[in-house]
Amino acid sequence: MNDRDLIKSVLTEVLAILNFSTEIECKQEEETLIINVKTPEASFLIGPKGENLFALQYLLKLIVNKKSDNADNLFILDVNDYRSNRTKLLRELAANIADEACLERRDKELQPMSSFERRVIHVALAERGNVSTESVGFGELRRVVIKPV
Repeated sequence: MNDRDLIKSVLTEVLAILNFSTEIECKQEEETLIINVKTPEASFLIGPKGENLFALQYLLKLIVNKKSDNADNLFILDVNDYRSNRTKLLRELAANIADEACLERRDKELQPMSSFERRVIHVALAERGNVSTESVGFGELRRVVIKPV
């Protein structure tokens, strides 16, 4: 069984145990496998701020890595395109806040975010020469500050 089939099989088994009715779509993007679970019960799998989704992906990676010879299974778990839509929204937010920071010539502090969301902001603004980003705070209060250069 190849890694893609193994990941899909383990995920199907976990979701069946949790009694979710789902359809699983897989697509390859460069070296990363994107697994999108389609379900009418998405809110339960996503959870507040995507916490359940991140926990499910972590659990899935642990199980798959234990069953696979390849310890570097690169995959991202998504539910009803939540993660991809959230990424697009965060990129737009980053660009808008960066423009504001430059226009007003002052630092802009974003709301607390998960590490996934903070990383999206940092990556989205990494190529811009007119702003820099920094994560500040601890734990659940960690957030990104966008600074004009």
